[in-house]
Amino acid sequence: MLFLFLLKAFCVVYATCAESSNCKTCHSNGKCIACKDGFYYPSVDGFCVLRNSIIHCKNYDQLKCTECEIGYYLDSQECKTCTSNCDYCTETRCIQCAAEYTLIDSRTCKKCDVESTNAGLNYTACGRCDTSHYFDVTSKQCNACVENCLHCTTSDNCLQCKQGFYNTNNSCVALEHCDYSYGEHCEVCASRYYLEQGRCYECSDHCLNCMDSTRCVLCDIEYTLFNGNCVDTIANCKSQNPVQGCVECVDTYYLTLNSTCSQCPSECHTCSNATNCLTCAEDYYRDERNICVQKDDNCLVADQLGCVVCDTLYYLETTNFNGKLNTSKTCKKCDENCLACHYNSSWCTGCTDNNLIYENTEATQMYSDLTSLSKTIYGCKEWTIESHCTKLTSGFCTTCDSSTFLKGIECIQCHESCASCTSSSFCESCKNTETEHYWRPPSQSNLNEDLKGFCHLVDLTNLDWNFSECSTKITTSGCNSCHEGYYSQDGVCSICPSRCFGCKVNEDLDLQSTTDTSSSSTDSLLCTSCRDGYFLLLSEGVCKQCEEIASCLKCDDSGCLQCSDGYTVSTDALMCNKKNTALVVSLVIVFIVIFIIIVVVIISAIIWKKRREQKQRETEIRPFRVSSDIEMALLTADNENFPLKTDKWELTFGLKGTKAIVNKEYTEKVQVINSTTKQFYYEILANPSHRYNLQITPMHQVLNPGYAIEIEFKITLLCTAMVKDDVGIIAMDVDENNKETAKIKVLIESDLSTKLDHTELKPIMPAIGEGAFGLVFKGTYRGLEVAIKKMKARNMTEEQEKEFNHEVTLLQQLRHQMIVNLIGAVYTEGEVSIVTEFAEYGSLSKIWGKYLINLELKVKLLDDLAVAIEYLHRSQFLHRDIKGENVLVYSLNHNNTVCGKLTDFGTCRSISESALNIKELSSGIGTPTYMSPESLQGLTTYSYPVDIYAFGVVMYETFIEKAGYTDTKIFNQPWVIPQFVIEGKRLERPKETPDYYWTLLEKCWAQNPEERPSAIKVVETIATWDLNFNKYYITKE
Repeated sequence: MLFLFLLKAFCVVYATCAESSNCKTCHSNGKCIACKDGFYYPSVDGFCVLRNSIIHCKNYDQLKCTECEIGYYLDSQECKTCTSNCDYCTETRCIQCAAEYTLIDSRTCKKCDVESTNAGLNYTACGRCDTSHYFDVTSKQCNACVENCLHCTTSDNCLQCKQGFYNTNNSCVALEHCDYSYGEHCEVCASRYYLEQGRCYECSDHCLNCMDSTRCVLCDIEYTLFNGNCVDTIANCKSQNPVQGCVECVDTYYLTLNSTCSQCPSECHTCSNATNCLTCAEDYYRDERNICVQKDDNCLVADQLGCVVCDTLYYLETTNFNGKLNTSKTCKKCDENCLACHYNSSWCTGCTDNNLIYENTEATQMYSDLTSLSKTIYGCKEWTIESHCTKLTSGFCTTCDSSTFLKGIECIQCHESCASCTSSSFCESCKNTETEHYWRPPSQSNLNEDLKGFCHLVDLTNLDWNFSECSTKITTSGCNSCHEGYYSQDGVCSICPSRCFGCKVNEDLDLQSTTDTSSSSTDSLLCTSCRDGYFLLLSEGVCKQCEEIASCLKCDDSGCLQCSDGYTVSTDALMCNKKNTALVVSLVIVFIVIFIIIVVVIISAIIWKKRREQKQRETEIRPFRVSSDIEMALLTADNENFPLKTDKWELTFGLKGTKAIVNKEYTEKVQVINSTTKQFYYEILANPSHRYNLQITPMHQVLNPGYAIEIEFKITLLCTAMVKDDVGIIAMDVDENNKETAKIKVLIESDLSTKLDHTELKPIMPAIGEGAFGLVFKGTYRGLEVAIKKMKARNMTEEQEKEFNHEVTLLQQLRHQMIVNLIGAVYTEGEVSIVTEFAEYGSLSKIWGKYLINLELKVKLLDDLAVAIEYLHRSQFLHRDIKGENVLVYSLNHNNTVCGKLTDFGTCRSISESALNIKELSSGIGTPTYMSPESLQGLTTYSYPVDIYAFGVVMYETFIEKAGYTDTKIFNQPWVIPQFVIEGKRLERPKETPDYYWTLLEKCWAQNPEERPSAIKVVETIATWDLNFNKYYITKE
C-alpha cells in the first residue's frame, strides 16, 4: 500500500512540473530545473521564460549568448561572421583557420596544402620559398640563404648545402680534393687523399692511395709499401713493388705478414717463417727428421741432402735400394790402413804409411753390382820388398826399383837386358853386373821411346863391334877408347885410315862409319898421329908425306924437323924458309931502338902523372898524426914485410855471424899508418864485380913518416852471393921507387834473395825450349835442379826490361803451390835470366802422345790449373795466356798433391780498380787459338771470363791429347779460327767424352762471358766428379 502511495505521489508531482510550460526536467519538489531549447529559467517560481533568438549563437548563459557557431564571433550579443575560411576569430584577428587553411597573418587564412602551393596559389603567402631561400616572417618575404646553401630557415643557418659543399658553423665550404660527392659528403677522394667522415685528407708522403693517415695501399712507382708507409727501400728485401711492398726477401730472411723481412734461424739459408727452413744454410743439411743440422768436422763439403765430400780418412757409405743409389748423410771412418776411401770402409783410394794399394777384384765386382758401372776398386796391403816399389805416396807406388817400371799402380819387370826401363818394349839403361854385361850404341839410346829397343849382350868375338881392340873396360855404351890404329864411334871400334897411326871422329860433321882405309882422311875422321914419313896437318886432320914440304929432310907428326942447308924451319913447321942474315940484324937493331924510346916515354909519363896526383891528393886529404897507442896496435898487424900497417886485414863490415841484405850499403873503416922514416905513396886496386859495388875513399894518398889515414870501404851486394875476394894495396917508396904489395880480404855473405849470381847457375846444353823472351835451359843452382829462362839479346830494350821486371815482380807476389815457384832472377847485363823450379815432364802440351795419360790424371792436371786460375782471380789478376804450353807437369801420379803448375806471367795483368784507373786493358793479348770471342773482337772491357774460356779450350785439347784446331780442311787459313769463334761455333764433341766433363767444358767456352762459370765454381764442380784423384778443396774464408 505504501508503495502505491508513493508512486501516486510522484506521478502527481511530475505531472504538475511537466505541465508547467517549456520545462524540460522537473525536481522532486515539482519545480523546473531544466528548460526546453529557446527557453531559460530566470524566475524563482520555477517557470521557463522564452529567450530572445540570436542568429548563429551556439551556447547561451540564461538570456545571453556565450558562444557563436564556427566561423562567427560574439560581439554585443551578436554573432558576426569571421574572415574567409576562419573558424575562430575576434573582431580584429583570426584565431584558428578552417581545416587545410593556414593563418597567414592575424586575419587572413590561406589554403597551403602541397597541391595548392605547387600550383602557385598562395606560395609566398604560405611562407614557402624556392630552393636556397628562406621565408622571413617579419617581412613576409623569401630571402636568399647564405652562399652555396641549398636549404635554410633563417638568414644565419643552413640545413643543407649544395652538391660539393658541406655545412660547418652554418657556412657552406667546398669539399676539396673530392672526385665524387653525394650531398654534403664526399664519396670518392682524389689520388693521394683518403675519405674520413665525408671529408678528404692528405695521405702520407709518396702515397698514391691510402685508407687513412697511417695506412697507405699504393705508393709512387719508385717507392715501396712498408707498414702502411711508402719507403724507398726495405731492409733485406730482394724484390718489392709499390702495392704489396716487399714480396721476396734476400737469402737468410723470410717475409712476415706485415711485409717485413725477418732473420731466418742460423741453420736456414732460406725459410718461410721462424720455424720452417726451405733450404739449409752453408755447412748444414737435412737429416732424417727433415731438420737442418750442422755438418760435423769430418765433412768438408755438404749440400741440402747431406755431406758430399768427407775429410781424409772418412767416406760416405753407399747402398742400392730398388735400383737407386742412396748415400749416407754423415761420414764414416775408413779402415785403419786406408788414407782415403769411398762407398765402403775398405775400398781405399789411398793408403797409410807402409801400406801399398792393390787392385781388389772382389770389391770391383761389388762396386759393379752396386752401381752397374765398371770401375777398378782398390784396397791396401802391407808394403813388402816383393812389390819392387821403393817409394810410396799415399799408398801409390811412385818409384820402382831399377829392375822394374811403374805401370798404373804396379811395378812391372823390365826386359832381362835392362838395368832400368819405363816400358816393357825398350830399356832406359843397360844391365851391367859382374855376371851379365849388356850394351847399346849411344845413337840408339838417344832415340825416342820404343825406337831405343833392348840392349845387346857383350860379345868379344863379334867382328862388327871389334871389342877386342877396346883399350878400356866396355861400358853400357860400348867402347869409349880403342887401341892405336882404331877409333871409337857409336860404341864400337873401327880401324883408322892407312896413313894415320891414331885417329878420332870429326865431331863437327855428321858421324858416318868409314870403310875406306886406304885414304888418309875422310869427312868424318881426323888423324891424331901419323906413321913414319908423314906429318900431321892439324887444320885438315890429315897425314901427308914429308916430301910435300920443299927442302925438308926430316919430319914427324908436328911437321918438318930439319931443312936443307940455307933454309930454316918456319914457326908452324910447315915450310922451309931461305935464310937472310943482313935483314934480320937490321930489323933487330931497329926494334931495340924503338923499344928503348917507348920505355923512356912511358916512365916519364908515369913519373909526371904520379907527381901530379900526389900534389892533388895532398890538397884533398890531410893525413893525421896517430897516438902512440894506435901506432903500437898497428905495428902488430899482419903483413910484416909491408911497410904500411893497418888495424885489420879482413873486412867483414860488422856482420860476423849475420848475413848482409841485398841492395843495402855497409861501411867499414880501416886505419893505415906509415910507421917508417920514409915517405910512401899507397894505391888500392880492386877488380870490378857483378856481385857487388865497392867504393873506397881515398883510393890513393902520400903518407909522410908518422902519419896515418882512415880509408872508408862501402859495399853494396847486388845479388845472393858469398864474397871472398882480395883487394890489393900497393905501397911505393917515393924516394927509391921500391914497391910492396899486400892483400886486404873482403869477407861477406848475403842473405837469400831473388837476385841471383849468374856464375852459380850451371845450365845444361842444349836448350830444352824456346820462347819469345829467350831460351830455356835445364840446369842447377846450388845443387837444386832449376829451369833457366835466359834472355836472347845481351842488351835489353826498355820495353823488354819492363816486361822482364813485370814478370819477376808477379812471380814474387803470386806464391801458391799450383803456381811455378820463383827461385830468383839474374840482372847482370848479358846474363839476364828468370830461374824457376824445374818440371821433370815439361809442359802439358809436350806430354801428349809421349806418355799414357788416364782420365784421372787429365782431370787432376785440369784441377790444378783451375786452382791456380782461381788464386789469380781472387788476387784480382788476369793471366790472359792460359794454354797447355804454360802448364808445367811435375808428376804423372794423379794421387800426388800437385801434378801441374801454371807458368809464364808475362801477359798477366792486375784488374783491380786502382790498376784500371792507371791504365785500361789492352786488346789482342794472348794466343789466338785460346782467345775468347770478346778478346778476338778487340774489346778492352773483358775480365775474368777470358781465362775461363781459355781453360775450356785446354780441357778440350787435354781430353783428345792434341791441339784443337788441326783440321786443315776447315782451318786452312789463320783468320778462319777467329772468325769461327766469333760466330759462336765450337769444335765437335769427341767420342767417349763423359757427360759431366763436356757439360763443364761447354759452360767454360760459352759465347756470352756472363754465362761462363767462375774459377771457384769450376774447382767446386770438378770436386764433385766421381773420379779417383787427389782433389783440391778451396777453403772459404
